[in-house]
Amino acid sequence: MQQLRQASRWFDVASLLIAIVAGVAVFLPFSADTSAWDAVTLRVPGDQGNWWHFIAAAPFFLAFIMIWLSVRSLLSISPATAERRFLWSLTAISVFGTVLVEIPVLFRMGNLAQMGLQRQLTLVVPSIGALALCAAILALRRKRMPHANAILLGLCAAYLGNAAFCLGMYAPYAPQSGWYVTMAVVWLFALLVLWIFIASYRTPPSITKPVISIRSE
Repeated sequence: MQQLRQASRWFDVASLLIAIVAGVAVFLPFSADTSAWDAVTLRVPGDQGNWWHFIAAAPFFLAFIMIWLSVRSLLSISPATAERRFLWSLTAISVFGTVLVEIPVLFRMGNLAQMGLQRQLTLVVPSIGALALCAAILALRRKRMPHANAILLGLCAAYLGNAAFCLGMYAPYAPQSGWYVTMAVVWLFALLVLWIFIASYRTPPSITKPVISIRSE
């Protein structure tokens, strides 16, 4: 049991560090000297700031929620009931937003009308695949995960689904430092997802991490 707790602590540290890097990436230029922060504040070059750019960039800010969650986990503070409901709602909204920004790609709307099938698949498949894989893990192993791990997995799913789409969308357009940092973060978050999945098999149902919980029913 001591080894499991130590491994869990190292996991919390790793997730915190990765989330911090993801948070920094929010302010780095992703493409065309535009960062996620620029997109949500509608400061896109050529006066192209619109709802599409806003919704596509917003899930990158889940990094700050992950920082908060990882810090609390390190302090052995479990999310209260109201907090869990809020975080799951935020995750669902982010996933819905990702699906929404993919609609113009799926239906080849506007300036995407000439998009080829191969290009279309390289954008949609990794994004939907990441969401589907994380959803499957949650459906199969949710009862064997601590609340914090399950929520982190949901947040990772929302982040990965959106980031995979944005990485593919802007790859041909002179990607900048934010693009490369986000690419690294995506692979690191994928490793966190794998760790959560493996840990769900290693942790007996009777063993729980002692936590301080402020309940809100």
